[in-house]
Amino acid sequence: MPLPTPAAPTYSPEDCAICRESLHIAPSDEGGSSYLIDDVELYCNNGRPNNHHFHWECITDYVKSGGDRAKCPLCRGNTLDFRGRMIVGVTNEGGVQGGIDLGDIVDEEILEESQPESWRLEQAFLRLMAQSDYAEAEELLRDRGVNVNCTYPSGGQTALHMAAMNDDVEGVELLLRYGADKTQLDESGWDAFKAARECHGKRSYYVVRSRHPLIAHIESTFSNCAQKIHKLQTVTKINHSDYQLRKPVLSDDPCHKAL
Repeated sequence: MPLPTPAAPTYSPEDCAICRESLHIAPSDEGGSSYLIDDVELYCNNGRPNNHHFHWECITDYVKSGGDRAKCPLCRGNTLDFRGRMIVGVTNEGGVQGGIDLGDIVDEEILEESQPESWRLEQAFLRLMAQSDYAEAEELLRDRGVNVNCTYPSGGQTALHMAAMNDDVEGVELLLRYGADKTQLDESGWDAFKAARECHGKRSYYVVRSRHPLIAHIESTFSNCAQKIHKLQTVTKINHSDYQLRKPVLSDDPCHKAL
C-alpha cells in the first residue's frame, strides 16, 4: 500500500489519514439515528497522541501489507514505545480505549489468516463459546461441521473444559448435545469432570458427572442389586475416594491465583 503524502495540508483530524474519508460511518441499519465513529489515533509524537487518525481497517491493512509499523503513515513519526509496541488509542461504538497494542492484534490476525479455514472456524467457535454466544457457536457446529472437541492453541483445553471450569451449565449442555468428549484430557491431564471439580463449578460438575464413564462403571457394577443404587449414592462413593471435593487452597490451586 503506497504511503500518502506526508502531512498533507488538506488533512483534517476528522478524516482517516490514509483513505481521507470521514471517521464517522453511517449506521448499517436504516433505523440508526446517529453516525458511528471508527477512529484509531497513533501515538507518534514521542509516545504521545499527535492528532493523526485512521480507520481501523485502513491502518491494520497498511501494517499487514508490509507498511512500516514503526512510522506514522502521515508524518513518519515514531509509533513504537520503548518496548517496541505499537500502542494506539481507539474510539468506536464501544467507547474510548487507550493503550491498545495494535501491533500485537495485527500479528495475531496475520497468524490466523495464514492458517487453514478449518482452524480459523475452530478458533471462532471457541471464542463464541467463551462469550456465551451459543446460537452462533451452535451454527458452526451444525452447519459448518466444526469439531466440538477442538482445542485452544495452548493448554489443550476444549470448549467443554472451559465451560466446566466456569460453571457454564448452558454451555456444557450444548456441547454434550453435540457429542463433546468428557474424557478428553488437556495438557494438565484433566478431563471435563476433573476440571469442574477442581475449579468448583458445582452446577457443571453434576451435569458432567451424570454420564461420566467412572460413574457408569460403578452403576453397572451394582446393576444386579435388588435395589438400584441412586446416583447420589454413587457420587458419595466417588467423593469418599480420590474424587473428594476440597476447599480451594490459593497456594496450590491452579484455578485460583492470590492477588
